[in-house]
Amino acid sequence: MEGIKSIKEILAVLKKRFLLILLVSMGAGIVSGLYTHFTVTSLYQTSSQLLVNKNIKGEDTVVDVSELDVRSNLDIIDTYIVIIKNPVILNDVVEKLGLPISAEQLSSQINIIKESATQVVSVTVTDSNPERAALIANTTVKTFLDKLPQLMKVNNVQVLNKAKQPVSPISPSLPVNVIIATALGVVVGVGLVLLFEFLDTTVRSKADLERLNIKVVGTLSNITEKDRLPHSFMESLRAERGSINVTTSETEV
Repeated sequence: MEGIKSIKEILAVLKKRFLLILLVSMGAGIVSGLYTHFTVTSLYQTSSQLLVNKNIKGEDTVVDVSELDVRSNLDIIDTYIVIIKNPVILNDVVEKLGLPISAEQLSSQINIIKESATQVVSVTVTDSNPERAALIANTTVKTFLDKLPQLMKVNNVQVLNKAKQPVSPISPSLPVNVIIATALGVVVGVGLVLLFEFLDTTVRSKADLERLNIKVVGTLSNITEKDRLPHSFMESLRAERGSINVTTSETEV
């Protein structure tokens, strides 16, 4: 019974302090929304897809895949992934686009994914500028295709899809951030209410005294305005008391 009673008391406290919890949660959501909108840099993402063919077609200088020191076509794709992010490719991309970053920094913006059980490779670029993201992706792919015959004596890759300029950012997500901040605000608000209640040692009821093992010998009822004596009656009592004091003084003299 004591556990149920404690839960009821907690619910009563939370209900009493509901406005505080609401204000804290709303404040957290508003602050998160403003911070996300005005401070956090938006990031855009776009991808270009490549297809790696099994057989090689090209001029006489192009050799068959079987002549390469790889065991399967998947090994070749893994090799291509390493080449695409190599400074040999990315230095040219930085120079062509006039990017204010190094090849190593550009490499961190590029993510290359080999689609499962396929010969398709996706070159994904993330950047704060949507137009620049598409330019980087397409320029990287073009530079790779131009240099591939020189690097590996093969020409078995073609573009499936060119990267397009993204319309909306992938991050940050304003609604998600606001929802998370509001939920955290509720948790913080509940924690503050329970903390204040725990630190509050004010005795407000008979039950509070009983929990402290203090015996109650009497109670005082609340006095409302209706229970108060009229002001005129109180004035007459004061005047009567004053006249009694005067009479007593004269008798003693």
